[in-house]
Amino acid sequence: MCLFACEATTGDPRPGSGPNGLCGCDLSAGESCCIPSGGGPATCTLDGIGCANDGGIAIGCTGYDQTSDSNCCWTGPAAHGSFTRYTSSCGNDPTSCVTDADCSDGGTCVIQKCGTVRISACDVTPLCP
Repeated sequence: MCLFACEATTGDPRPGSGPNGLCGCDLSAGESCCIPSGGGPATCTLDGIGCANDGGIAIGCTGYDQTSDSNCCWTGPAAHGSFTRYTSSCGNDPTSCVTDADCSDGGTCVIQKCGTVRISACDVTPLCP
């Protein structure tokens, strides 16, 4: 399984939006939801780092994973040029969340809608690319 440095798929990209504004990509298969800069529609990609390097946001996870005891963390600020990935600790980077329960110390899950996909972070307002 690849996380963010896989070869991109060929052909037309699949839409990245799913039910209720959640990412509709197969995150467990290494895909991420790429929200491009400039307000274009979100798509599924195997190259999340490329999406972020192009000024977009790549959503590779959305909340705490109990099976691996891992936090879903942003790489840098929850804004353009960043992506989310599972790690043991977020350090100084924001935690991505689905609900307030994903935020430590009673934090608040702040949700922002970017086009058709919601992005989130604990205690900070994420910024659309």
